[in-house]
Amino acid sequence: MMGQQLPPEIYEKHWIHSREEDTEGIQVYRPSSFNFPLSRGRRGFEIEKSGAFLEYGIGRDDRSSKVEGKWTAAEEPAIIKIDFPSRTINPYKMKIISCNNEILKIRKLE
Repeated sequence: MMGQQLPPEIYEKHWIHSREEDTEGIQVYRPSSFNFPLSRGRRGFEIEKSGAFLEYGIGRDDRSSKVEGKWTAAEEPAIIKIDFPSRTINPYKMKIISCNNEILKIRKLE
């Protein structure tokens, strides 16, 4: 399976953007069980070993909205390509900077 190059901790978790911790183009995500500061909605995603990618956006009423996509490994190490068949979100690439059970750091690439 192509996803073997990703850290095993990345899979099957609902990662939520902890924007308060972002630095210089690096986005920080925490598992949904993390005690986040109060906020009006947060974006997030899930990466599944099967190749499914679920992106959670913020709807008009501050509730989460879900868009299903697919991820594949890119040619470069630690980079995945994400595509959404519904075309509601433009495809993009994500570089995994670091990941463990407590924190995920990424850089979004166009």
